[in-house]
Amino acid sequence: VREKYIELVKNSAFTYTLNESSYNSKMQSSSNEVYYQAFGEKYIEVAHVLLGYSDEQTATLKELKSDLSKGYIDKTDYDARVKRLANDIKVKNNLDENAEEKTVEEVYNEIATSLNACGNDEEKRVKTFISFIEKYNTDPGVLTSINSQTQYYAINLDTNVTDTMVKEFADASREMYASDGSKDYTLYATPVLTEYGYHIIFSLGTIKNDISLNNIENVTIDYLYNTEA
Repeated sequence: VREKYIELVKNSAFTYTLNESSYNSKMQSSSNEVYYQAFGEKYIEVAHVLLGYSDEQTATLKELKSDLSKGYIDKTDYDARVKRLANDIKVKNNLDENAEEKTVEEVYNEIATSLNACGNDEEKRVKTFISFIEKYNTDPGVLTSINSQTQYYAINLDTNVTDTMVKEFADASREMYASDGSKDYTLYATPVLTEYGYHIIFSLGTIKNDISLNNIENVTIDYLYNTEA
């Protein structure tokens, strides 16, 4: 296992140093397969809870987009109607079929309160946020990947790289970057509205190398056992 890990790190370093385009593509599709960051602090890792539109609201949103494209309403009117529609988003606890619906604000405040109770325990904060993904998230793609790394998203800090997530989500994620790590394991200040609904975004921090090529030969099994690697 140790020898394989060293091999993967060295291969990543060699491959991506020579091909930054390949590095960006892999980071955006399968960031957990990149074992060495050849270009420094370039991506931030985030998780989110999506509080999405209901089927009825989605149909209304589709009609509004059609009316806008046909010129029946202008952009100002469209934005106002979308905002009113989004304000009516409510979700239920996925784990309790008898639970009452909650507003976006209520869910956000519940998550924030629970994270504050974790103090500075980073591992506990991550586990707590993940529990809310399972509890409230309406994105089926994420729900099927609970407790796997595919529920996390690598967002490029370099805006010259094409975003794979919608612009509002990516821009908010980038705002959570702090060189001193002060925003790591925290929530974005407000829920972020996109065409899919509201996203409650949690930063897992800038993706960086814990092990350098200079000391890779000294990596231990204990180190590997205690990391997601």
